Amino acid sequence: MPLCSDRVNRLSFGYAKAYACLMLVIYGGLAQGGQYFDPAFLTDTKSKVADLSRFEKVDAVLPGTYRVDVYLNGVFINTRDVLFEPSTQINEGATALAACFTQQEIIDFKINPAAVVGLDSVAPGTCIQLETLISQAQSTLNLEQLRLDLSVPQAMLTFQARGLVPVDEWDNGVNALLVNYNFTGAHTRDSNTTGKDSYFLNLNTGLNVGAWRLRNNSTVSEGNRYNSGGGVNWTTLNSYVQRALPGIKGSLVLGQATTSTTVFNNFGFDGVRLFSDDSMLADSERGFAPVVRGIAGSNAEVTIRQSGNVIYQTYVAAGPFTINDLYPSSTNGDLQVSVTEADGRVNEYSVPFASLPIMQRESQLKYDVVVGTLRGNSYQESPSIVQGTLAWGLPAGLTLYGGLQNAEKYQSYSLGVGQNLGHWGAVSFDVTAANSTLPDHSEHTGYSLRMLYAKTLAISGTNFKLAGYQYSTRGFYNFTDTASKMMERNPTVIAQDGEIYQKPDFADRFNLNYPKRSSAQLNISQPLGGMGSLYVGGNRQTFWNTKEVTDLLQAGYQNTIKGVNYSLSYNYNNGAWIDKPDRIVALNISMPLGDGAWSGKRNSRSRGMYATYGQTVNDEGHTRYNAGVSGTALENNNFSYGMQQSYNDQSHAASSNVNGIYRGPTGNASAAYSYSKENSRLNYGLSGGVVAHADGVTFSQPLGDTNILVKAPLARDVKIANSVGIKTNKQGYAVIPSGMNYRQNRVALDTNSLANNIEIDDPVTYVVPTQGALVRSTFNVRIGVRALMNIFYKGAPVPFGASVTQLDHSNDNIVGTNGQVFLSGLALEGRLNVRWSDGPEGQCTVDYQLDEGSEYKDISKLDAECL
Repeated sequence: MPLCSDRVNRLSFGYAKAYACLMLVIYGGLAQGGQYFDPAFLTDTKSKVADLSRFEKVDAVLPGTYRVDVYLNGVFINTRDVLFEPSTQINEGATALAACFTQQEIIDFKINPAAVVGLDSVAPGTCIQLETLISQAQSTLNLEQLRLDLSVPQAMLTFQARGLVPVDEWDNGVNALLVNYNFTGAHTRDSNTTGKDSYFLNLNTGLNVGAWRLRNNSTVSEGNRYNSGGGVNWTTLNSYVQRALPGIKGSLVLGQATTSTTVFNNFGFDGVRLFSDDSMLADSERGFAPVVRGIAGSNAEVTIRQSGNVIYQTYVAAGPFTINDLYPSSTNGDLQVSVTEADGRVNEYSVPFASLPIMQRESQLKYDVVVGTLRGNSYQESPSIVQGTLAWGLPAGLTLYGGLQNAEKYQSYSLGVGQNLGHWGAVSFDVTAANSTLPDHSEHTGYSLRMLYAKTLAISGTNFKLAGYQYSTRGFYNFTDTASKMMERNPTVIAQDGEIYQKPDFADRFNLNYPKRSSAQLNISQPLGGMGSLYVGGNRQTFWNTKEVTDLLQAGYQNTIKGVNYSLSYNYNNGAWIDKPDRIVALNISMPLGDGAWSGKRNSRSRGMYATYGQTVNDEGHTRYNAGVSGTALENNNFSYGMQQSYNDQSHAASSNVNGIYRGPTGNASAAYSYSKENSRLNYGLSGGVVAHADGVTFSQPLGDTNILVKAPLARDVKIANSVGIKTNKQGYAVIPSGMNYRQNRVALDTNSLANNIEIDDPVTYVVPTQGALVRSTFNVRIGVRALMNIFYKGAPVPFGASVTQLDHSNDNIVGTNGQVFLSGLALEGRLNVRWSDGPEGQCTVDYQLDEGSEYKDISKLDAECL
């Protein structure tokens, strides 16, 4: 046996050596000379195969223009048509094709012209490969993803804050008329009266002309839940004109608007407001973030983390470095900085960080100016006022802010400072002095002190924010207080015994005899890892000249176990001049239903169905029970429904409720019905938007402040990716509500919903709308025939591998065996170019004509002669 085994091993080793030699002979040339397609594997006749040399490279792409997504150093720039030419580089590993750009296109990539030798001498309009100007540059085309990656040394780029979209890419949109509506109605019936009806309509209308935005917000109502037949009531809430001012990173508002709450209490006004718009800034310039400084001993990698997440990474040269374009993932939590040297050494340190809304980045200026008159209520006058506020970011995490208000009966001045305290969080402190003349003509001078504090404990994840307001004198009032026509609303009533004092109505909370004295607020949230999360919040308000206080305390716990979500919450409310406080404890549970509900492997039919249970207990010990089922349905989950049954052990009454909401491409519809022994109610609603533009009128779901108009001509019923219920109408238009201002918005069509006769060259576009704009996202739609065509040349099939190109499209199609090629987007008649080698004998043209109705077939088949 040992002898036999030894002979077998020697024989096997001999076969292995022979096999290795054979593979070396076969593939040795391949290893040295690249891939080679031998036509003999396809056919015995070499003339039946096209010139396949272009496929011998890994990046087997024909020269020409391709529409690709362009990325610079891994950051998306835009989608554009790019010309690819044979690479002029002969370096080892260089690709066969290289992207070609004009001088202006290279500058638009934020490449510093002064850092690129020879760029200024390139003639305008001349196409040049980036690698010929910058030796370290490289362009890589991924044909499968239609993605072009450009790699350029950081030193060659001009500095640009991260997340910044250049102003010249902002789109003011198209001129359009916008109408947003929300209609609700109800029919209520109780045991003692006949049915009562009420209606309410909220209308938001707008007109966009260039960069100007005209807006109006109005309501129409008839009747109410207690009385019907009261007539129609039209109320205009506000009307204004607004436009962006990119040069000063601000916005201008003319008309009826509201002030901010940065320094002073807000109020409505008629007039003019000029303010800085933070949404115009780059992501890395918005809000407050510390400047990270350090020293690198070599070309080092700098990584910055917050709460365990990497929020920034870059490479720096040896020596001191400064990073001032951070945008942290949260407003609190220390930053952990890691500097990894070229030899692997790591230097780590922490930069304490916490922020408040008032805090600004170093050298950042925030302004707000208002000139106008107060828009008050029926018991307020409309005095004129001038208000201005400023916030200025200083070095060392310091922010200086302040403001002034000047009116006939009111003058106030405020000055404050915000400071990042490192490990101790962030704090701001301000003082406001005010001179006031009240409705009783009494004059007062007072001071208000305000302090804000925020901190996140990185180890435990605890986030707490403390806000304290202390009015140190009795004489401090706000601007709106001095505009009142009376010291208190309806303070007395006239009875038979004369004038009787009446306590202030807490619903109005208006009595200048009891000005606010102090207010304190505390909010704490605590994640517990896999055990859920906990929150506690509360505030207390005290008043001068009374012992009355307002207290609010809220606390809760939430967790999810195997898809079952449950929460326990507590609420305590004790309002001033309210005889009795409210205490409520609530338990809520939601659990998934259907197959795989507990294992996480749910089927599509039951993926949106849940059983719900709720229980509340008030301070008298009475309990209300709720049980029901809720979920979503239809293909895109655009129908949501709910059914609940309730029982109250105090009144021993049960009630039932069923409701549903449908979100369609042209609007939303809702309906609900509730029933109990005492009463019943049917309520219903319709909401949506109407957009009138140059190409027609498009109905949509409720509009947002900024919207996107999708234009895919004649491509009907095409779904919009990542949306619920939105698809194009029969003209090929749709509206996507709520676009992001001054940011790239990705608009994508769901190609799986395209009809058989529709082709789209690029189903993804990007738009950058300004505030309030209706921007148009246009898709190049080709409506035509999908066909399998057998092409013959001089009586024989055209060679395998030949390319077929439509005259109006740059994309080519490859011929398979027997001269067969698949084509899409074909007109009923047209011409095709066929090419399989250089020279006049290696190309021909096809004039074809398809049968009527071919565009409605899944695929058409035909033979064609190439001439």
